[in-house]
Amino acid sequence: MAARLHPQHLARQGHVRRGGGFDEAIVKWGLEDSELFYRVFHHHGCPPDLFARDPQAIAYHMPHYRPTGELLGTLDNIRYIARKHPRYDLEAMHSPATLGQVMGKVRLYSDAVAACRSAGLGRPDVLPADVRTGIGERALVAGYGVSRLPLGPGSHTFDHDAPISETNWHRLGLMLQDFRTGQFAQFVNVDLWRFLMPEDLSLLVTKGLRKADRIVLVASHAAPDAASMLPVPFVDDVDYVARMLGARFDVSTVVHEEATVLTVR
Repeated sequence: MAARLHPQHLARQGHVRRGGGFDEAIVKWGLEDSELFYRVFHHHGCPPDLFARDPQAIAYHMPHYRPTGELLGTLDNIRYIARKHPRYDLEAMHSPATLGQVMGKVRLYSDAVAACRSAGLGRPDVLPADVRTGIGERALVAGYGVSRLPLGPGSHTFDHDAPISETNWHRLGLMLQDFRTGQFAQFVNVDLWRFLMPEDLSLLVTKGLRKADRIVLVASHAAPDAASMLPVPFVDDVDYVARMLGARFDVSTVVHEEATVLTVR
C-alpha cells in the first residue's frame, strides 16, 4: 500500500518540488524515495499526521533478481544520506530492526531530544572545571549549547541548539562512520546519552571508542527521576551504568557538585 500526504497539507506536486525533488546524486539502488520524503517531512515541520495511508493507492512490487553489488550499493546511499542529513532521526531510521521498531525508535528519540531540552539538561554549564579545561583539541562534544565552548582545533559538536553546519550536527552518536578511527582525543556527551535505549548506549560506547581515545559521560545532578520521564527512557542510576560498562571497559567515576562524570576507556 502506498501513502499520501494528509489532505490538510495539500498534497500537490508543488510541495514535492519545493522539497527539492529526487536527489540526482543518488545513482545507486535504494533509498532515493525515502530521502525525498524525509525532506518533504522536514519541509512541512515534521507533523506526525503528515502522511496517511491511502487504500486506493496500490503498488505491486514484483520480486526480481538483484546482484550482490547492487545491494551493497545501498550502503553507499545510507552513508551519503546520513552525511547529507546529520540528524538523530536518520540515526534511528537506520537501526537494524523491523520497520515498526525503527519508526517507534524515531518517534521515541524525537520525544527524548525534546524531553532533554525541556528538563534543562545537556547544558555545558554543569561541566566540572577539570573536564571543561581538559577538553582541549580534537574533541567531539554532544549537548545543548556546547558549540559555544572554547574548543580547540579538530573539534566537532552535536549541539542541538545550534544550526547544522560542517562542524556541528544534530546527532546523538549512533552513527560515527564519517569520522576517522582515532580522530578525537575524547567524546564528551552531556546528558544526551542518558536518553538512549540500553542497546544504543552500548552502541555509542563501542563505536565511540573507535573514534576517540576516551568517552566522557556527564550526568547532571539537577535531573528528574526516571519514572517521571516515561515513556522516554532515562538513566538516573549512574552507578549501575558504571558497573555495567566496568565489566568490559576501564571506567572511572568522579562525583562533582553539579554532575557525575564517567570516563570510559
